[in-house]
Amino acid sequence: MQQDMGEKEREMIELSLLEQQINQFEQQANILEKQIAELQVLQLSLDEIKKGKKEQEILSPLGKNIFVKTKLLSKEIFVGVGAKTVLKKNIEETKKIVNKEIAKLVEARDNLLKEIENIVKGIREVKR
Repeated sequence: MQQDMGEKEREMIELSLLEQQINQFEQQANILEKQIAELQVLQLSLDEIKKGKKEQEILSPLGKNIFVKTKLLSKEIFVGVGAKTVLKKNIEETKKIVNKEIAKLVEARDNLLKEIENIVKGIREVKR
């Protein structure tokens, strides 16, 4: 009888830990999803710049839904590549960089979702 209680208590703890892990992975997947969406918006913005004409007025984001009216002087893009290094790129080169970053984030998100599936299977096994 006491052994059954110990077994049930162990199962409850194991289920609780697995549920916590699922919650953490879901939060991480949501963060990745937001980052993917931001990069997809960036892709659209690059397309708009590509279509734009020199001296055309555009709204440039400063941050969190705040924009400033600017004039398009050039179609050169300056890309931060880390270690305080910025490289000049054209729009197509920049889109390739963004696409690679999107692919990395999608892969990471998909891996998290697979882990969540595996944990759910583990939970089902524990509940049996």
